Amino acid sequence: MTTTQITFRGMPEDRSVEAAIERWVERLEYVDADLRRCRVIVESEHRGPTPFRVRVVLEPSTGDVVIARDLPLRADVYVAVSDAFRVARRLLLSQLPAETPTPRTAFAMCVSART
Repeated sequence: MTTTQITFRGMPEDRSVEAAIERWVERLEYVDADLRRCRVIVESEHRGPTPFRVRVVLEPSTGDVVIARDLPLRADVYVAVSDAFRVARRLLLSQLPAETPTPRTAFAMCVSART
């Protein structure tokens, strides 16, 4: 099970945002079942029309730290969360060894074995 730390900056803690982050962490565990730690920072900038930024720091089983940052600000906090986790997932997949089956290839292998 992954240890998740969620920090809110410039905004109050939001239970529904925390729940959305937890769901995304569960999805990442399909990519790396031994994901050790996930740190998420949700920031509200209070400037301009797009005030939310989300940073994700992962410590996967390979030991290398994966950081999804420098993403554009988003008007909706849930869009910012999903954008950050999609980037984190791509970075995590790029660090897996080539022989490690991804969720899609594992599914394809199961389907082809049945036929």
